[in-house]
Amino acid sequence: MLESLFWFLTFPFFLAFIIGFMSYGIGEISNSTKKKLEKAANLVSS
Repeated sequence: MLESLFWFLTFPFFLAFIIGFMSYGIGEISNSTKKKLEKAANLVSS
């Protein structure tokens, strides 16, 4: 009973942490990719 209650309390936080971490990682990757593409575009245009 106590163990199931423990999981009931911790699992949502764990899930939210994973989702937040993944979305942050995806955001960082897309930002760095955008910056690289912008740099490449600047080099080509100049």
